[in-house]
Amino acid sequence: MWKDSLIEIVRAEIGDLDISSFTDARLLQIIVVSAFQVKGEANFPDYEVNITNGTISPNPLENYDFSVLITYKAACKILSNEARVLAAEAVMIKDGPSVLDTRTASNNMSELAKKACDTYNTLLNAYI
Repeated sequence: MWKDSLIEIVRAEIGDLDISSFTDARLLQIIVVSAFQVKGEANFPDYEVNITNGTISPNPLENYDFSVLITYKAACKILSNEARVLAAEAVMIKDGPSVLDTRTASNNMSELAKKACDTYNTLLNAYI
């Protein structure tokens, strides 16, 4: 089924493989919202996307371009949100010679998000 496949593909793109941070239901929700947006941005008139029911028809995996664009759009959304959360929680504490700095995780996640979003935009422009 396309849902299981796209969930696993997106999970691989965001590095959520060993210890899952996202439920399948949450990933499916993001995939369907991403499909809705891709449909509008890249003109895929043959697809119907129902956000409320979590459905895409026909099978998005039957169109390589559509499924890849959905994947990168979803990865961009997820990683951008994760970067935002990490940035809000980032701290740097200096106590004498000791330093605790959690900003690196935020910066690394921001870079991953930028790469996913740039890849999406490149693929979108190539498709259009």
